[in-house]
Amino acid sequence: MSLEEKEAFLNDADEGASKAGAAPSLTHTRNAELHRLSVFLNVGLVVICVLQAGVIAFYLIFAAPSVSPGSADSREIAEPYSPANSIIEYEYREVIGNDTRFTGRPGPEWEKSIHELMQGTLIRISDEELNLYGSNSIPFKDGGYAAGLGVAHNLHCVKKLKEFIYREKFFPDLRSTGAEFEYLQSHAGLWLCLIKC
Repeated sequence: MSLEEKEAFLNDADEGASKAGAAPSLTHTRNAELHRLSVFLNVGLVVICVLQAGVIAFYLIFAAPSVSPGSADSREIAEPYSPANSIIEYEYREVIGNDTRFTGRPGPEWEKSIHELMQGTLIRISDEELNLYGSNSIPFKDGGYAAGLGVAHNLHCVKKLKEFIYREKFFPDLRSTGAEFEYLQSHAGLWLCLIKC
C-alpha cells in the first residue's frame, strides 16, 4: 500500500510523522508503555499465585494437624439428635443399579416395600425428648408422646408423587378435567418442592 493510500487511515500526528520519517508518535509510545506495564503486572500476579499455592501446599503437607479417621478429633460434623439415631445404618448406594423395587412401574412388590419403609416412622418419645424439640404432642395413656420421624413426610410425598405418575393404576376413574385431578396435579408440584428440601 502506498503512502497516499495509507494517508486516509492516519490521524494528523501520524501523517506528519510518516511523511517526515520521524520517530514514533506519542500514541505509539504510550501504547508500548501500557503493554510493558500490563506484562509486568501479569507476571507479578502469576508469581503471587505461585507463592500462595506453595504456602498452602506447605501447610497441608507439614503444618496441618494430622487426624486419623475414627479418632475423637476427626473434625466430623456432629450427628443431629433423633430418637432413631441408635437404629440408623448407613450403606453405600449407587443412584441406579442397586435395589430396583422402587423403580419402574409400581406393582405389588413396590406397594409392600413402600409400606415396610414407612412402618416405624410414627414413634413414642419421652417428656425429655419432647422438651428438646420445644414442641407439644398427643400424650399416650401409658406415658410418652406421639411423634413422627421427618423422613415419613418425605416418603409419603414420594409415594403420592409415584401414585400420581401412575394414576391409571391408582386412580383408574380419574378424569383429567375433574377437580380431583387438579387437586392431585397441584399437589404433585408441591411434592416435588418438598422433596427438594
